[in-house]
Amino acid sequence: MATRPIDHDIRRRLETVERFLIEEFDDLSAALVQSEVRNAASALLREARIQDYVPLLTHRHAYERLTAHRGSALRGGEASSFEARAA
Repeated sequence: MATRPIDHDIRRRLETVERFLIEEFDDLSAALVQSEVRNAASALLREARIQDYVPLLTHRHAYERLTAHRGSALRGGEASSFEARAA
């Protein structure tokens, strides 16, 4: 299925998701967060018949991937910024 142009409102909402997750995952690089958000959005948009839910689903998929990245970093011995602040 060919990707349709992204509606202005959907693009704005995806940018909001990206900013929110950069803030939420401040212990990970902004480039990693942007990459996960854009990869999730791109995959969803390729298959979407209705784009309205893409930002919500993008948030969910990117959040899960970023949580996995955070977990692998912690298993490697690195502390998250939350843990560093709590210490």
